[in-house]
Amino acid sequence: MKKLAVRSCLVVFTVLFACACPVKAAVIALWDFGTDADYSEEVVINRTAGTPAIIIQGGDKDSNGKSGIDYVDADGTEHAAGRAAAWNNVNSESELVITVDTTGWQDMILRWDYFSEDTVGRLGPATFDFYYRTNPQADWTRLFNNETLIRDSLWHEYVLNVVLFNQLENQPFVQFRMDDLQRGDESGGTFKIDNIELTGALIPGSVGLLAPNGGENLMTGDIFDIRWQTGGTVSLVKLEYSINSGVDWIDIATAPDTGVYGWQIPDANSLDCYVRISNAVNPQVFDVSNARFRIFRCLLQFDLNGDCYVDLADLALLASEWLQCGDVLDPRCL
Repeated sequence: MKKLAVRSCLVVFTVLFACACPVKAAVIALWDFGTDADYSEEVVINRTAGTPAIIIQGGDKDSNGKSGIDYVDADGTEHAAGRAAAWNNVNSESELVITVDTTGWQDMILRWDYFSEDTVGRLGPATFDFYYRTNPQADWTRLFNNETLIRDSLWHEYVLNVVLFNQLENQPFVQFRMDDLQRGDESGGTFKIDNIELTGALIPGSVGLLAPNGGENLMTGDIFDIRWQTGGTVSLVKLEYSINSGVDWIDIATAPDTGVYGWQIPDANSLDCYVRISNAVNPQVFDVSNARFRIFRCLLQFDLNGDCYVDLADLALLASEWLQCGDVLDPRCL
């Protein structure tokens, strides 16, 4: 809960945009700007495949930030009131840009706390504009123009429900921009923003292991094609194996969802082997070999055909090259 503050949830009714107070969701990224004088724009919680970033510029940005407000995030973690991002003299050139990778996420909500000064002669902004884009070279798409802010020198909450904009889901690049912080005709006052949080739900995406699915005999050093199929949206899969019936799992690789991965069989001797595949973004979605398979180490030195038996087939291979020379630089081979 917030302390020493009045909060409001602003509701925007448009055809394409709706605001709702946050529902229970997982934190994708969170900026709280630090708990002491060391103001920072670095993300403090990041569950994305990339590195989220915030750029705050223009309008006499306060390089040290100002006092912020405490916050309990969507995961239930408390963030003590520390610093907040701020402009000492906000104007129409003030701008905040958020960049985030939303791969694997859907049903997103973006929220923040703000403080717009109401001192006579130094009013903070009364409105702002908001945009988004999914390509760094693309034009910005404006969500709304001159959206209302409250100026009363109290902290308020603003919540953007972006669920309706499915083009922002599961994207390697999403950018939001707040700008045109208009204050009217008076001198620009302080504007603070804190606890910027993006929440969402993981996209499940189904995975199904096709091979090895039980009964295979795999020899150390050989290459075996692990094969799988997926449904929904899966960008990366995590592959693991176990040699003790799933008690312990050992990483094979995190790989693109191509449906096949050439696995070099490890050095092991076990009858109780399994492979597990999972959605790398959401490991709760996974599949395991239907039955156990075998990994074995071949100890024979004269197994010429790689079947781990020395028999007539190996003798035939030896006889086929008997007394032949394989060194093309040796004059005896000419």
